Amino acid sequence: MIHLMYRLNKQIICRCMGLFILMACLSPILSMPVFGETASSLPDEVVLQLRWEHQFQFAGYYAALWQGYYDAEGLEVEIKSGIDQEGNVILAPEAVSSGDADFAVGGVDILLAIDQGADLRIVSTIFQRSPVAYYMLKDAPFNSIYDLTRLETARREHDLLDIELQAMLLDEGIDPTRYQALPKNLVLSFEDLKNGTYDVIPGYLDTISYQAHQQDYELKKIKPINYGVDFYGDSLFTSNALAKDRPKLIERFRKATLKGWAYALEHPQEMAQRIADTFYSDSEMHDYYVEFNTFQAQQVLELTLYPVVEIGNMNPYRWANMIDYLYNLKLINKPLTTERLLFDYRLIQQEKSSFYIRIYQSVLVAIAIATLFGYIWYMNRKTVQLQSEIEFRKETEQRISLSHDRYQRMFDSSFLGITVTDRNGNILQANSKWAEMTGYAQDQLTKMSIFDILSPQSKTEGKQIFKKLRDGQVQEIELERLYRTKFKEEFWGHLYMTAVRDPETMEDNYLGMVHDITEKKIQRETAERAEKRFRRIVQDLASEMETIKPDGAFIEQLEQINLELERLYKRELEDNMKKEALIIHQARQAAMGEMVGNIAHQWRQPLNNLGLIITNLMDAYRFDELDDVLMNETCNRARLLMRQMSETIDDFQDFLSPSLSSESFHVEQTLDMILELLKDNLKFNKIKIIRHGHIDTELRGQKNQFSQAVFNIISNAVDAVKSSQPSNRTLIIKTSTAHGDQLDTGAYQDPSNKPKYLIIEITDHAGGIPEKAVDKIFEPYFTTKSKGEGTGLGLYITKSIIENSFNGYVNFHLTETGTQFTITLPIKE
Repeated sequence: MIHLMYRLNKQIICRCMGLFILMACLSPILSMPVFGETASSLPDEVVLQLRWEHQFQFAGYYAALWQGYYDAEGLEVEIKSGIDQEGNVILAPEAVSSGDADFAVGGVDILLAIDQGADLRIVSTIFQRSPVAYYMLKDAPFNSIYDLTRLETARREHDLLDIELQAMLLDEGIDPTRYQALPKNLVLSFEDLKNGTYDVIPGYLDTISYQAHQQDYELKKIKPINYGVDFYGDSLFTSNALAKDRPKLIERFRKATLKGWAYALEHPQEMAQRIADTFYSDSEMHDYYVEFNTFQAQQVLELTLYPVVEIGNMNPYRWANMIDYLYNLKLINKPLTTERLLFDYRLIQQEKSSFYIRIYQSVLVAIAIATLFGYIWYMNRKTVQLQSEIEFRKETEQRISLSHDRYQRMFDSSFLGITVTDRNGNILQANSKWAEMTGYAQDQLTKMSIFDILSPQSKTEGKQIFKKLRDGQVQEIELERLYRTKFKEEFWGHLYMTAVRDPETMEDNYLGMVHDITEKKIQRETAERAEKRFRRIVQDLASEMETIKPDGAFIEQLEQINLELERLYKRELEDNMKKEALIIHQARQAAMGEMVGNIAHQWRQPLNNLGLIITNLMDAYRFDELDDVLMNETCNRARLLMRQMSETIDDFQDFLSPSLSSESFHVEQTLDMILELLKDNLKFNKIKIIRHGHIDTELRGQKNQFSQAVFNIISNAVDAVKSSQPSNRTLIIKTSTAHGDQLDTGAYQDPSNKPKYLIIEITDHAGGIPEKAVDKIFEPYFTTKSKGEGTGLGLYITKSIIENSFNGYVNFHLTETGTQFTITLPIKE
């Protein structure tokens, strides 16, 4: 018994000594400040260096400052202009390297500075596309990148804007160093193009286009992304020393900055006005800066790809690709690695943690060796017990796994659409039913907000109610909401939402369950309408009965009438519910079918033309007729066709809710472009085009929609003419203008005597349209072509575009030898 007590006491003493030694070793680590950053009640002072003067290019940083996002993160931020008081440009990488700034905005100059020895780290990329472009007058002879070597191209020495041009030349196999460099500080503007000083000049953020637009000039613009050169634009960066010593400060600054950019991109007009009021209030150019910043806001929105791409997103492969270009151009001496180039808060946390652990690792190893022998005998005795515990743990993990699988199956098999969101409404998890209800994939939903799926009329109220739940003003939400699917369809849902505590983060998430009540909503509204009609009938009958003295037989007859009315009411209610449900179903199916049919129709003709281009190219190669001129001309036509097919997808996505943005374009140039796309088809079928009029008139609207409308009519005419006799294979295209009194529409004639209407006539000699088809020619899915050769959507689409987007009209009449289509469009000042 005494021996047993001695053994037990020995075990207790050994355990206590081991625990005491371990606590003594770990206490310095547990008491150590986290990653070298100590808490302070005073805000951290931070300096941000811009790369140019104050303008909308940096709106997100101003928004984070003015909206208090920096203050909320405990930061006191000073934003410095990129131009000093003497008018000199401050180089952002040098400002950070010298310690004059903690953060700065840069682009490819960051990589160049790192190669020269600067110790920098990129925090976030704001511009997902490069703002660099190259500009020339509209009539400049440009067909390929090779033409830049023959034109007078302005290329300054050590110019950052020239790097992407060099990359494009390199990809084309052209030596980018064979040029006469201009002075580095030479200022270029639109006047250099206008005066003929240079044929091509570089520009940033489309400023050259803005200058040309101010003088009513049109330019050609070359974007490097269109030739495979995909550089990042403005990016936020800091010093590597600050990234190592104060990673938490950098993460706070990054979060506040990205929040500021989201606000700026969602309130562009407000930010454009405030930037001008803040920095140029005393300047005579104040109104100019408001207009310029408003113009620049649209360019910045396109460059950030917001909201499609998350603000601040960085792809290491794209940075690596930029590094490869710089290395191949001999602009950097050695290839850089992205592992030490990009700031990753979580990775730095792990590095810091590993650093402190390594400091005490040798001590812990020594202690472990000293105590290991004391515990060997104890571990031997515990082996059996540990094996038992391991088996128990495996069984427990298996039960947890099965439980998780059951939960996931229940989550996905629920008849309710279920989402789990964070405090900002971002979807963390969504089940398959909600994906089915909204039309989005589950991985797409986890990149969205619950407010993205609300119908526009429900968004404002939805955000207000969610804020009450998040702030604890209400414990749960239960209401009916109108949602919008990926396919622009709307449905009613009964929502129940409540807060649930995440056991890992101890923060509130929000569980939402939605039941589709669209049919119930229809039934309820139908019942209400039927009940109103029924009550109106009863009230009218009661009014008539006030003048009648009923007897027993009349009362019995009245009861029978009441029973009959009730039966009719129920039957009418059921019929109305079935009819309305059928109408909704048919409308949804028709919308989806129409969209798919439209895209298929718009792609069929370009694909045919593309096939003819490839055939002609093969013939030229086979008969040794292929030279550089023919090759470039053929490839350019193919690129135009592929670009049209790509733009068709975007246009039809917005077909039911078109964009309000518009542009001015020349009608004759658009007709030339359409005929150029059809060139091979016309040549193959030996069809001659005769042009009359050549009116130099501009229209305002969506140029691509107009070209599609005219393209459809000309394509139909080509299909009709190619089956005619060779002598009749002619198309006549005539453009003219007219006053209101010259039309058969009763339009008002403008007293200024200016033509107010543009008329485009397209005439063929293909024999005309069959008489039975005359009244149906503009109906959807009606076609006179053989099965498989047409969808019957072309003229329907043309009529919709001309009438809805351009407020014009299109009609036709039969001539002696064929058909003449006439498009009449109002000319806007």
